[in-house]
Amino acid sequence: MSTNDCQLLCLPIEIFGYICSFLPAASLCQLEETSRAVQESLEEAKAEQRKYSFVRAMLEHVRVNGFDDTSVFKIIVGTKKIIDELASLVQKDFSRWKFSSEKSLKRNGLLYHIFRLMFENFEDYAEKMKIYQKLRLAQVEAWSVE
Repeated sequence: MSTNDCQLLCLPIEIFGYICSFLPAASLCQLEETSRAVQESLEEAKAEQRKYSFVRAMLEHVRVNGFDDTSVFKIIVGTKKIIDELASLVQKDFSRWKFSSEKSLKRNGLLYHIFRLMFENFEDYAEKMKIYQKLRLAQVEAWSVE
């Protein structure tokens, strides 16, 4: 079965995982056996369950309150897309501040002078930038958690 044959695989992974969460274990196993693409999507859905709990909470709210208007699901998909784009922008922003060596940092002029004032050496700069990057990405991910 190709991806085109299984329209469930066209859904965002969170929604696919949410739908599959209602299946009994036997049905889930049968679904998983239909194709490699479905199996990989189910594995990805399990990993995604640890992320974007805000999106999952929105889906649960829709289920509990019986909303059936498709615009509600469009809003949820849009919210997930915004969170993904924000994480991507943060990652791209870090690439502007990442230098492979002190020599490449020196070519940046003013930034190099600021670097000399703030950090002991290039290794100190690289280590603290990694810490800063982890903290910023954790902050973005935290926005998606209730």
